[in-house]
Amino acid sequence: MVELMNAPQPGALGVLLQKFRNLGLDREEDQRALAGLVKRERRVGRGQDITGLASRQNMTVLLTGVACACRRREDGSRSILTFMYAGDLCGSHRDGLLEAEGEVVFVALSECSIGTIRYRDIDRAFEKHPNLGLAFWRAAMLEASILRQRMINLGRRSALDRVAHLLCEHIVRRAAIDGDSLTVPLTHIDLADAARISVVHLDRVFHELRKLGVLPDNDRAIEIADWKRLVDIAKFDARYLNLQAEVLDWDVNIE
Repeated sequence: MVELMNAPQPGALGVLLQKFRNLGLDREEDQRALAGLVKRERRVGRGQDITGLASRQNMTVLLTGVACACRRREDGSRSILTFMYAGDLCGSHRDGLLEAEGEVVFVALSECSIGTIRYRDIDRAFEKHPNLGLAFWRAAMLEASILRQRMINLGRRSALDRVAHLLCEHIVRRAAIDGDSLTVPLTHIDLADAARISVVHLDRVFHELRKLGVLPDNDRAIEIADWKRLVDIAKFDARYLNLQAEVLDWDVNIE
């Protein structure tokens, strides 16, 4: 069930605005222009396509919840390509995903709220606020960095290493929004589809992680018991998630 609302709820744009401030959008007038681009908000239930609710003339912004970009196969299974958290733009790297993987859909993995931005409004805003255009470009580069790391992990790592790296990534990304938390808000099926392994194989990986003390001895929420050990297993380097610091130093001329 989709609930259509006329405008974003008060405070709903907070994470989006904070992300763009981190990407160098410092001026208040530019931030107001960004907030003004989000024309409406929708509630989306878990498992529902979110970009299917908008036309090709619109971009979708995740305001709350967790979503993913995935490719559905003919047998009904799926491959998760990348994940989105609040403040992420669903589709800023869509063309690259389409070229690499075929048809891609964006799906809510939890109860989500999404905002809609019309591409024609983005063009007008960029003309008046060139720094906003630069921040959007930086956001796209950050998402591309995350996707590139996912492709590397799939091609070069064992199942244990892949799952450990995925868990690390989610902990770091969630901490940037919700503060310190060692709980991963995903299901076993979500993780298996992202690691490109079966759920049975994932259960074996989780059994190994429990033996190593990384996960607690229960089957409830996915919660990390030993963060340092998990980072060591994954050989996790979070610099690809902190691309803001790097892109802020790039010399980009805006005419």
